[in-house]
This record gives sequence, C-alpha cells and structure tokens, in this order.
Amino acid sequence: MDRPWSILALTLVLAIGSGAVGEDKPSDQPSTFYKERPVRLWPVLEYLQYRDGGTELEVLWPLFDYEAVKDKTKLTMFPLVWYADEKEKGHLFLVPLYWSGHKAEKHYLVVLPIYAELDGDKRLPKCTALLPTLFTKAEGGDAVRYHVLGPTFSWETEGQRREYAFFWRLLHGGGGGDTVRKFGVADFDWLFQALHVESGQGRQQVRGPSLFSLPVCSYNWRTDKDQSSGSTHLFPFYWHSGRGKDAGLFHVWPVYGIKWDERQHIRTHYVAAPLFRYQKQDSPSPVLPERRELGVLDLDWFMQVFSAKWGGYQKDVKFLSLFTLPLLSHEKSTASSHSHLFPVFWRTESADAKKLDSVVFPVYWHFKRGDDSYLHIAPVWGRHSMADGYVKDFVVGTLYIHEEHKQMRAHHVVWPLVQVKTDEGFFHVHTLPFFWHTNDKAHDEETTLALPLWYSWRSGDKSLLYFAPFYGEKHDGPDVKAKAVLFPFHLRSEKGESLYEHVLPLFFRTKKPTASSVIVAPFWWDFEKGDDFTFFLAPFYLHSKDCCKHTRFYLLNLFGHSGGGCDEVETYDVLWPIFHLEEHKDKYHSSRVVPIYFNGPDYNVVFPLYWDIEGRERGNLKHYLHLFPLAGYTREFEGDDKAKVAARTYSSLLLFNLTTRKDVGVDSFNLPWPLVCYYHRGKDTRFWAVPYYSQTEGDKTFSTFFPLYFARTAKDFHGAAVLGYLPKPPDDLTAKYNVLWKLAEYEAKKNGDSDFRILHKLVRSREVGKFSELVVNPIFHKEREGDDYAYFSLLKFLYSYERKGGETTHRILHFIKF
Repeated sequence: MDRPWSILALTLVLAIGSGAVGEDKPSDQPSTFYKERPVRLWPVLEYLQYRDGGTELEVLWPLFDYEAVKDKTKLTMFPLVWYADEKEKGHLFLVPLYWSGHKAEKHYLVVLPIYAELDGDKRLPKCTALLPTLFTKAEGGDAVRYHVLGPTFSWETEGQRREYAFFWRLLHGGGGGDTVRKFGVADFDWLFQALHVESGQGRQQVRGPSLFSLPVCSYNWRTDKDQSSGSTHLFPFYWHSGRGKDAGLFHVWPVYGIKWDERQHIRTHYVAAPLFRYQKQDSPSPVLPERRELGVLDLDWFMQVFSAKWGGYQKDVKFLSLFTLPLLSHEKSTASSHSHLFPVFWRTESADAKKLDSVVFPVYWHFKRGDDSYLHIAPVWGRHSMADGYVKDFVVGTLYIHEEHKQMRAHHVVWPLVQVKTDEGFFHVHTLPFFWHTNDKAHDEETTLALPLWYSWRSGDKSLLYFAPFYGEKHDGPDVKAKAVLFPFHLRSEKGESLYEHVLPLFFRTKKPTASSVIVAPFWWDFEKGDDFTFFLAPFYLHSKDCCKHTRFYLLNLFGHSGGGCDEVETYDVLWPIFHLEEHKDKYHSSRVVPIYFNGPDYNVVFPLYWDIEGRERGNLKHYLHLFPLAGYTREFEGDDKAKVAARTYSSLLLFNLTTRKDVGVDSFNLPWPLVCYYHRGKDTRFWAVPYYSQTEGDKTFSTFFPLYFARTAKDFHGAAVLGYLPKPPDDLTAKYNVLWKLAEYEAKKNGDSDFRILHKLVRSREVGKFSELVVNPIFHKEREGDDYAYFSLLKFLYSYERKGGETTHRILHFIKF
C-alpha cells in the first residue's frame, strides 16, 4: 500500500523542479545523516531522505504531508486523503467515498454508497452490505442473517433452526430440527399480533388478535409426562385453565364457574359471579370435619353483603362488611364467642368465662379478666374490684371516689383536689394547692405544708422548719444545727466544735479547733492557723510565720519588705511594681526600674536600646548582645565550654543577617532581608533575589522567575515551563521545554540527541549523534557531521557550499556549479 504513495510523493517533488533527488553516490563516499541533499523551501516545500531509509515530504504544510520512518507510514492530503500504516493497525480515508482500516483481528471497508464490510472480534459479528437497503448479511457464531430490499424479506439460520419474514414480520414462519415451529400474521411480538401459532415439543399455542401481550382469544396447552396443563379463553366470556388433574378453573361468564383443587379437597362454585359463591372442602380424614362457605356479593376483603362459614369447630356469620369490618357478625369457636352490631353493641366471651368484654355504647362498659372486674354505667356509677379485695367506687365520674382495702380507707372529692386517707398508724389529708399534711407513725415522720408561709418536716432526730421569709431552723442530729433570720442576711451554723456565722455584708466569723478568722469589712481582717497569723488593718498589712521569724510587711504599694530569719532571699519594693530589689545571700541579686532597666544573673537590659542575655538552646549555652536597631551579635557554644563556638550570627535589622553553624554546616546570608537571601546546609542550597528563586537539594534543582518561568530537574529529567506550561515528556527524553506550545520547543534525549525549534521549523537547531544542523528559514542553513561532511547555504538557492570526503562543491543560483 505504501509503494504507490511513495512514487506519488517523488513525482510531485520532480514536478515542482526542485532537483533535490539525485543519483545514489558510490559506497566509498562518507556516511551522512541524510541519504541525499535535503530540499527546503518551508512552508512551501520540504523534502528529506534519511540514511536509515526514512523519508519526509511536506508541501504547503499541512495541505500535503508524507512520512515513512521504520515501521510507520503516514500520508495527508488535507482534507481529502488520510493514510496511516503502523505495525498492526492502519487506515485509509478518501473523503467522502472510501474508508478502510484494520487493527489486530478487526477490519472495516466502506465504499459509499455501494459496499460496506465489517469483520469484528469475538464480541462483534461479521457484516456485509451491498447498497445497504438492497442486501445485507450478518454472521455471528453459528447464526447467519440475510436481508433483501431492507425489510421486504429476511432469512435467518442458526444450527438446524430456520426463520423467514416478509415486510417487517407481516408474514413470518420458522422451525427445524427439534425446535418449536412458528407461524405468524402481522406478528410484531409483544406490541401486536393478528395471529401467532406455535407447535412442537409437547406444546400447542394459538393467539390472536393480541395487543401489548393481552390476547382476545388464546389456546395454550402443554403435555409433560402424560399430564397436560394450560389455558383456553375468549375474553371476557370464556376461560378454562388447569394443572393436570390436581387443579383447574372453568368459567362461562357471567352464568357459571367452578374452581377445583384436588390436593386440598376444595371445590368452589360461582353463579353470576361475584353475586353468589359456594365452597366445599371435604375432609381428607374421617377424624377432621368438613367445612362449608357461602357468600353473597362476596368481594373478599373489599366488600361482603353476606358471608357464612360453618363446619368443624367454628361458626362465622358476617353481614354488610366493608374492608373486612362487618356491620353485623357472629363468630363461635371452641375457645370463645364474639358478636357485634356496629357501632352500638360488642360482646366477646371466652368458653371458661374468665375473660369478658361487653359494651353497649356509650352507656354500659364491663370488662373481666379472671377475678378482676371493671364495670361502668356512664356517667352515674362505676366499680373496680380486684382479686386481693381492693374495691374502688366512682360516683358521677371523679366527683366522689371511695377506696377500701383491708384497714385502708380513702375519700376523694373532685379528684385530685381533696383527699382524706387513713390506715394503721398513717393519716394524710390535702387540699390542693394550699394545704398538705402527712403523719406516718410507723416511720416516725411528719410533714406539714401551708403555702406560701409555713413548711415543717421531721424524721427521727432530724427536722426542718421554715417560716417565710423571717425564720428558718435545721437540725441534723444532736451535734449539727443551723439557724437563719431573714435568710440569707444572717446565718449561724454549728457542727461539734466548729462554728460559722455571718451578717451580710459586714461581719464574718469562723472557728475550728486549729484555725479561726474574724472579718469586719472592709477594714479589719484577722486570720490564725497554728503558728501563722495574718493581720490587716487598712492601710497596713502584716504577715508572720514561725520559720526563723519570716515576716512580710506592706504599706499599700508605697513600701514593702519580705524576708528575715533563715530566709535566703530578701526583697524590697518602692512604689511597686516600679522599683524592685532582690538579694540572694552569697549568690546574686537582681533589680528593676520599670520599664527602663532590668538586671539579673543572666540578663542586663536597658530597654529598648541595649540587650545582653545568656540562655540555652538545644543543650548549648547561647549569648545574645544587641544594640537595637543598629547591630547584633549572637554566639552559641558547644555545651558550657565558652572556648568552643558552635555558631555565630551578625545582624542589623535594617541591613543584613549572616549566620554560620559548624555543627550542621549551615551558612545563610540576607542583604537586605527579605529581598536577597542565601542559605546553605549540606547538599541544600537556596538563593533568591526577588522575583528570582533557585534551590538545589542533592541531584534535584528548582528555579523560577516568577511568574513567567519555572524549571525543575530530578535525576535524569530536566523540565521548564514558561507562562505555566510544563509538559510531561516521553520516556526516551531527559528534558523538554516549551514556550507557548509551538512558539519555541526544546527536547533532549537520553542518548545525547537534542532538537530546538521556533515556530515549528522556522528556526531549528538539532544534534543527532555526530550530525548537527542549524536552519533559519529561508535565510540560512548549516549542517555538519564529524570532520567528513559539511554544508552551508544562503537563501536556499542563492549560494550553497558542500564538502563531502575530500570533495568540495560551490553553487550559485543552484545551477552554477564550480
């Protein structure tokens, strides 16, 4: 396929008079990257012939493009011809008449509008079409289907099966072998069937006419093991169906119908269905009784005018039922009986008379469960009686209630407002919501509540009395008592030898075996605890502790002193917190004058100009010395040895910062921060001079000229992006750079080859092995391969120079050679 197109391409080159393709050179000539001298008049014409057999031809790109390299051939004559052949796949388009292609085991061929062929894989059938509406053939597996004149005639074979159809199944038939034979007239499957006939394999079926699979007349019977089953019907008058000898249905609607089920011994007769129904269930055993059912206008759960069941151990009569709720019914079984006349009367009684529900709505209600009984004659009287002797009587609802159980008597008036209840050793009376009194002698408890003033409670030796809002008293055993007058203003509480008393907000007193306190607010405060005491009489404060006679004395914030005795620290304060002096015996002292001067063993600060501080960081001693904001100096020592310096930092807040660390090999420099910065640690180096930034970490690099340029390198890959475009290169490339896609391109391969292009091929520079090429269309062209071959030209045909082996050729206007 590729040979005719190659001849066409060469003929086109000769036709335009390029004279580029010459005779083959003797084999003793030195090898070059190109087999013959390239012809370049891009974008009008470009013809290249490579020494490895590859060929490229472009004429008014992209109108004509031909390429044949190794196992790949491509031809484009935009927009009419598209051809490609690559290993196991290819295609040829002669727009719009001819289309062909192949890939692995699949191929297709289209010659519009005459012929079409498709040979697919295992998932797709093989199709052939001749003037698609004239003749088509489809093959898949053992099945073959033919169509002649579109829907006029079709024929299908599969194994021994045969099937034919005329005019979209207006008439169709089929069969063969042991399959079912079919015949149809206007048979369109489930949509519509004027007539459909099937026979074979013990089955006979006739339907028609049928719409949406609902036939007006049908005959469908099957014979299996000498037993037949199926149905025959003529809608809506006649219906006959059966399942062998066990069950069946026969109807001549609406006159008579019968349904039988021999396995359950049931036969049902219908007369003018559903007006009259009679069902008989014979007993399969002499021990079990027979059952009968009779229904008049019986529509099951929806409506029943009359329904009766008898036989066995149950009788059931229902009259005028709607949604299974009968107006009048009577049921009786060995366990219970039930009768009701909706909605007035209801009665259910068990056979042993231990359960009874009897209602004459809405006057009479009687319920019984064993010896428990509930009886109400609304609205006058009611009684609840329990098996244990408890009796409760109601008179006019809850106007009056009387309860009685053994020695307990209770009377309720307008329940629950008034109640009087008595029992052995117990008395209770209440009139809600104002009065409540209970006396329980058995538990020695008494409670009285008279809202809103009085509340008293007593249980044994515990009691509580409250006469709002004047007086309250509480006793919690013999040793705990509390009294309150006009609570919470006065409260006194005693518990053994402890005492608490207050008169808000002036007086507070506490007393314990080991401590006491008296407060007369706001001037007098006196606290004692063991050998310690604290005394405050405004504006003086004195605290003493029996530890070598330690004392603290303060006169407001004017003067303060703390220390004495065996204390190792003694402090003085004047106008606290401004002046402060702290002395440690035989060690050091510290002082401050807020907010200017601060002095201590590790720091000396004159705020905000001078800072001299010593501290620790990562276990090393560190010394800071700063003269703000001009200069600063920081040293970090190895451990506590001031002779070994681990790191130094020189800085000026306005100018620079320089840091060196010996232990981890870190160097950093900023000038002026943050516009220029340099950082180095081991294999990690960073530098920025806004807006440029670069970073190197081992064999990885990253650089950017934000936001126009980005580049990164990792192992054997180099990539750059301009204006946000960073492509992913193929596997054989180590670097690929693009500027606005085709504006500028650069590629570098793992074998050392490189290619640089501007505007596709307007400017091109590439190196392939020993071969190098530089082109600036249409002005300049230069080639070189080692020391054996060189070529140079200006304006294509104006002047050219070529050196091959020991021979040198000069051309002027291409035809003048010397």
